[in-house]
Amino acid sequence: MAHKIRAVLKGGYEYVGAKVTDYKNMRRGVNRILCYKDAQIMINKMNDRRDHYPNYSFEFLRDGDLLAAMFWADEREKAFYAEFGEVISFDATFRTNKYKMIFFPFTTVDHHKKSVTVGVGLLSRETIESYEWLIKAFLRAHEGKAPKIVLTDQDAAIKQVVEYVLPNSRHRLCMWRIMKKLQAKVTGDLFKNKDFKKRFNKLVWNMHIKPDEFEKKIQKEIYKGSYYCQYEHLATKNGWELYKVEQLNKNSDLKIEFEVEIKLPTNDVKCTSEHFNRFGTLCRHAFNILMKHGIKEIPEQYIENRWRKDVISRHYNFGRDVYDTGDSEINRSVNQAYYNFVACLEYVRKIKEKMNLFVKKTESMLKEYENDPTNK
Repeated sequence: MAHKIRAVLKGGYEYVGAKVTDYKNMRRGVNRILCYKDAQIMINKMNDRRDHYPNYSFEFLRDGDLLAAMFWADEREKAFYAEFGEVISFDATFRTNKYKMIFFPFTTVDHHKKSVTVGVGLLSRETIESYEWLIKAFLRAHEGKAPKIVLTDQDAAIKQVVEYVLPNSRHRLCMWRIMKKLQAKVTGDLFKNKDFKKRFNKLVWNMHIKPDEFEKKIQKEIYKGSYYCQYEHLATKNGWELYKVEQLNKNSDLKIEFEVEIKLPTNDVKCTSEHFNRFGTLCRHAFNILMKHGIKEIPEQYIENRWRKDVISRHYNFGRDVYDTGDSEINRSVNQAYYNFVACLEYVRKIKEKMNLFVKKTESMLKEYENDPTNK
């Protein structure tokens, strides 16, 4: 392929000056050199990135002369984790082609419900010690901030490390892998029944159901149909109005009751469904009571930052304009100054008073450097 491309660029094979065999020999020679130095080349490349990019994290672990593990995260990945790092997943199912190293991405979900990477690791083996080193490197890169929930597969080593290194995080197993094991738990005919699968999925993905209720309903039919709510005022206490909200199914006699509290005029609202705590959005029961009181907009305190379209806008420009002066120390300082300026601008751009003050400060700084004779 390289030989063909060269021929096109030169205008014909007669102008290449080498045969296909020469290209193959060249590739073999390069691969022979890389075979002994590839790990060091990788480390040098990552260290160079760390020298040139502000807030770039890179660590590696040696086992004698071998590269045992490495972890890296750039500024963009750190920005995503800072905003969306409540829940992350570990996936240790990937392997590199040549060295069979474990590719270990740390993944979360952004405000568009898309998967985004917040750190990456490579491991030479799946041991408790390796996983412990990697997760601790991840925490160091993210200033010690631990996620609220960790999703993993059913690897025993990962489970043990998560419980030890992340004691305050809730560990849950990946739902995809749980569903993959369904076939081993039910008969073949039942597993092939599409109606059963539909009802089963609806049940296991219900975040509100309690364990004892799940056990009772797992053998029962799942009701279908649209829902509507009706409410009843119960009491007023300490400024909070208490309502009972019934969620009814139009096509069955299924009825679920919730209690909703609302406090005016702050428009604070709480529901026993805990939907806001689970998903970051208000539930239909809370909206029902808000509308009953004539509140037509979502209260500001219930619009979480992670759902705003500009939640990480201040980070998008980072890394696009990287300056290279030939001096690594100057490069790092120049890039850091540029990123600091953009970050400050994003913090104040929505507040008129702060924006005016920021402009005055930058104008004063500009005049200071313009009038400095040593800069000319």
